[in-house]
Amino acid sequence: MMWVGLVTGFLIFAINMLVIALVLRKAQWVPEEEAPKYIAVRYYIRFVVLLVVLGIGFFFWGFRFALGTMAGILAGKLVLLALGGYHKELFVRLLRGDEEEAGQDE
Repeated sequence: MMWVGLVTGFLIFAINMLVIALVLRKAQWVPEEEAPKYIAVRYYIRFVVLLVVLGIGFFFWGFRFALGTMAGILAGKLVLLALGGYHKELFVRLLRGDEEEAGQDE
């Protein structure tokens, strides 16, 4: 059951990343005052859904499935970090934001 949990966890991670990308794209079109609230609410919704999925998995399939699911999510994050090492400029742009780009335009 651990392997099924690993696959499930990796799928949850992949879906979560897609949802994060969609939320960030949509947050660009939300008014500036409401964007942080929009992102925070979507974060809490994703967190609650994750807890429900882990709880259901633990209840029906046991501790090994839930542990495998958490390990799959962690493995997805580690893969993202490992692959992200090759694209350091992307992470630099994400961390610094648009402030540096705005300064170059002037």
